[in-house]
Amino acid sequence: MRRQLAYCVCLSAALIGLGCTAFLYRYARNVEEERIEHITELRVEWRAKVIEHRLRDVSAPLSALALFLGSQSEPTESQFNVLAAATEALVRPVGRLSWAPRVNGVDRDRFEMAARQAGDEDYTIKTVDTDGKSIPEPLKDEYFPIRFERLVVDSPTAMGFDLGAEASRRQAIELARDLGEPVARQGDVAGRPIGAVTAVPTSVIYWPVFAGGTIPKTLGERRALVAGYITLVMRTADLLTYVISDTPDIPETILFQQPNNVAGDGPHTVAFYTNAMGLLVGQPSPLSAEPEAAFLRRGFTVRHQPWLLEFSFPKTYIDGIRSFAPLTTAALGLFVTIGITGTLLILVRRSEADRTARLAATAQMQVQERANMVLESLNERLAQREQATAEALKDRTRFIALASHDLRQPLHALALFASALDRRVTDKVGLEIVGNIQNVIVGMQRMFTSLLDLGRLDTGAIAPTISVHRIDRLIGNLRREFEIEAKEKHLQLRQFGSFPAVETDISLLETVLRNLLNNAIKFTDKGGVLIAGRKRRGRLHIEIWDTGIGIAQNQIDVAFREFERLDDVRNRPGFGLGLSIVRRLCTLIDARLDVCSRPKHGSRFSISLPLAYVAEAGDPVAAVAPMRNVHGRRIVVVDNDAMVRQALVLELRDWGCAVQCAETGDQALSLIRSDGAPDLVVLDIALGAAQRDGWAIADEIRHLHPGQPILLITGSTDAATLERIQASELPAMFKPIELGSLLRTILDLVKPDQNPA
Repeated sequence: MRRQLAYCVCLSAALIGLGCTAFLYRYARNVEEERIEHITELRVEWRAKVIEHRLRDVSAPLSALALFLGSQSEPTESQFNVLAAATEALVRPVGRLSWAPRVNGVDRDRFEMAARQAGDEDYTIKTVDTDGKSIPEPLKDEYFPIRFERLVVDSPTAMGFDLGAEASRRQAIELARDLGEPVARQGDVAGRPIGAVTAVPTSVIYWPVFAGGTIPKTLGERRALVAGYITLVMRTADLLTYVISDTPDIPETILFQQPNNVAGDGPHTVAFYTNAMGLLVGQPSPLSAEPEAAFLRRGFTVRHQPWLLEFSFPKTYIDGIRSFAPLTTAALGLFVTIGITGTLLILVRRSEADRTARLAATAQMQVQERANMVLESLNERLAQREQATAEALKDRTRFIALASHDLRQPLHALALFASALDRRVTDKVGLEIVGNIQNVIVGMQRMFTSLLDLGRLDTGAIAPTISVHRIDRLIGNLRREFEIEAKEKHLQLRQFGSFPAVETDISLLETVLRNLLNNAIKFTDKGGVLIAGRKRRGRLHIEIWDTGIGIAQNQIDVAFREFERLDDVRNRPGFGLGLSIVRRLCTLIDARLDVCSRPKHGSRFSISLPLAYVAEAGDPVAAVAPMRNVHGRRIVVVDNDAMVRQALVLELRDWGCAVQCAETGDQALSLIRSDGAPDLVVLDIALGAAQRDGWAIADEIRHLHPGQPILLITGSTDAATLERIQASELPAMFKPIELGSLLRTILDLVKPDQNPA
């Protein structure tokens, strides 16, 4: 039963394939017919354009002759004959040229007299009928007699006949005069004045000549200034022979048609042309003899004379340009049908091998089970590698802390000495040099601060305290702090929007915003930086905009990695830690971080925090103690590094403090026992391997004087030191110390009632 069903499927596939093949064959036939139609249309367009251009070119040389005659007050017959001969050489189909000057009615007698004096003794202006018989001519307003005439061989002389006497010719003359352009007429020309070519179909062009050699612009001027007409007579056969000459043979029939000017009915056949018979004028259309031919029409107007061309291509030519695309398509369809049907038959025969395939599948499942066991082993190795990575992270943190400790000491002393030097240098150049030194020190201090933050994050020593804070003052302080750096780079630092109360850890938020502002100014060379705040859906969005170098979209994740620096910023200061710390701190305070950046256009960093819907909120930033004078305060400085100790003592004494310094903890204890409790003890934690450390000294000082203010100073950022500082609940600062932060911390630690009077 299954096999019979399979054979039915094969038969159905074969029938479907044959149907598709038939459809593709018919579609290919339609495409082929469209291609043939396109080819024939292109050839007809080209051929029609050639014929139209040649019809236009026939009378083109007459313009020079018209200009000459219009520019001459009294052109002579000899002048006309010379120019007419040159014009006939350029226009091959010319049968005869004549110059018909305008004669006013009052000047008729004078015109006839001038002609007789020039040698035409019996010259008289006459009108003839279609049989050539003379008709008595009444006095008219104007005449256009044939005054100068260039005849073909054996043509009788006809002087003085009125060219405008016949109605159809008069109509053509008036139309040419009013348009200012030549007008053509097709048909038999009757009457002796046109002479030369009266026995066969003839084309006549009337070209108006205006006094002055130019065509007047208005109709009235054209009627008043017309000086006469150039008449060009040619056989239709000569004209069309010239039109189709020198063109490549194309297997086609061209039918030339024009309206019948006499009867006023539709187009009638003027001539037709085929490669086999050539040009036949005045013959019936041959197209009716080939009912299978393709017909294409093209029409145009030359010299106000409409032409209609009808093209046909014989069936033999159409068959010659056909391709084998439909047959090829059908053959391809049959081939595909046979292939699909054969494939199905093969599959039917192989259906009996299903059992073998099932056995193979069972074996594959066993292989998969073994692979799973191997995968479990790999997972165990991966867990071990992750543990090793965690250990390596701890080692890295320990290394950073130890490596930075030795560098912090001299940098801390350098900052203090630079501050003291700034107050002692008075000349402008020296102040500029000191300012540059301080700028370098500030940059290095920020680098060490980043390393410190990284170590604290790695060890988990940062525990956020989320509470309600108003941050408008924090934003204002940061703007004023970074405004100096912005002005040095000729940047604008602006603040926009409102910054209401939010739920956050204010100190960690300050670190995040400080890093973002530092990066914005560092990587912006022109333009400015904007700090914007806007409320949306219950959250406050703090945005830092800049017009700096920007970050490519595929490089944003790289920029947030530790110690990663992009190629565009390698020549700028920094370790590549700022954005890494920002991301980790935002995770701690539950702030959403969003980045939008375009290279060479700038970046936007957005921090989103939940709004606090309370009337008033405590603000630790706003609660910073006012600046109180430290003059006269007694401060004991304990540090085993002579250079650091000397720099700090110099700075504190410049502030007006009474400073006592000690190299060891024992010296500090002796000073406190002898002179009493000081206002503040500034104590370095690391006092050398041979001495007791700062922890032990701090315990003894607090034992002697409970509540004694102590400020811990250290250059160590290892995890153990950070954890011990947090457990001691003593204020601590990390070298290198920013002088402004040191002053604010001292003011906070000195009790108000201890202020000297």
